[in-house]
Amino acid sequence: MKPMKVVSTTEKKQVLQAASAERGELVTFVGIISASGQNLGPVYVFPRIRNVEDLIDDALASSLAPGIKSGWMATKLFPSVLIHIVKHTCCIPDSQILLLLDNHKSHVSVTSIKYCRESGIVLLSLAPYTTHQM
Repeated sequence: MKPMKVVSTTEKKQVLQAASAERGELVTFVGIISASGQNLGPVYVFPRIRNVEDLIDDALASSLAPGIKSGWMATKLFPSVLIHIVKHTCCIPDSQILLLLDNHKSHVSVTSIKYCRESGIVLLSLAPYTTHQM
């Protein structure tokens, strides 16, 4: 395999670059942390057709592992993430929680928005291309 070209300033002696593994497949990770520091079980999105709970045997007990062919967060998976959040928090319409999201299209669906209204989740989507400034 031919090495990729990397552009850097001339005074740099070492240049690091992110690269995916040559073997295996990538897994999407969704970390969920509250402002109080409570850590909800993460969501691992595996590139599989069905749920693969046996792949996360050593993960936190409250972890979720949905499978989807692409391995990326998708519109049809996001409601299951919302259900996961409601299950592990005390959000109700009278005691709402704020959920900060990046501006990804998978977070926007009628089903997700209706579920959030019914469950006491306030969605706040950050402006595009600004999540790196947090």
